Amino acid sequence: MERQRRCDKRITGHEKFVKKSKLKHHFTITERKQVVTMDVFSHAATPARWHHWLFGQATFHENEECQEFRYKFLIILMISAGLLTLLFILGTLSQINPLGWRHGWAMMTFTAATLVMWLLLRGRPQRFKAIAWSYEVLSLLESTSALIHVPVDELRVLWFYTNVPCVFILLGQKPGWLITLGTMAGLVWVNADPTPAS
Repeated sequence: MERQRRCDKRITGHEKFVKKSKLKHHFTITERKQVVTMDVFSHAATPARWHHWLFGQATFHENEECQEFRYKFLIILMISAGLLTLLFILGTLSQINPLGWRHGWAMMTFTAATLVMWLLLRGRPQRFKAIAWSYEVLSLLESTSALIHVPVDELRVLWFYTNVPCVFILLGQKPGWLITLGTMAGLVWVNADPTPAS
């Protein structure tokens, strides 16, 4: 009888040990799943953070897909143009690609103004039209400055041609054609000068 009791105790102890091991293994797997799940969600949330950082808390209805696209397109366009112009400013400062300080001041004004306009538009799509027109006028002034003050750059006239499609997308057909005809007239007038612009 005594031997039987000892044997029963050993079996019971062994069963408890097995149960604890299984339970511990179960919790370990569960914790690992939670860690993996949290890691996946943190990576998935990264694009959402960037989206919020760029565009703010702007909301659009289902029938405003075109307006939402133009809103986001303008923000991306301003940031890209500002960063690209900043590279030209750094090139002038480092004398790697000097463009002269007459145009350098125009580039710094353009970069600072695009940053301010992005902050004003971010999360406020109702300001789209005013910001779009302001950015278009600023782009034309900056391109004109390059056309006049950087005669060594033979490709500077291309900035006007890349601007035209953006006007049609952002402001529509009438402003697009107006800017197109104005650009063509301006280029003809500048090229009529004894010192050619392109």
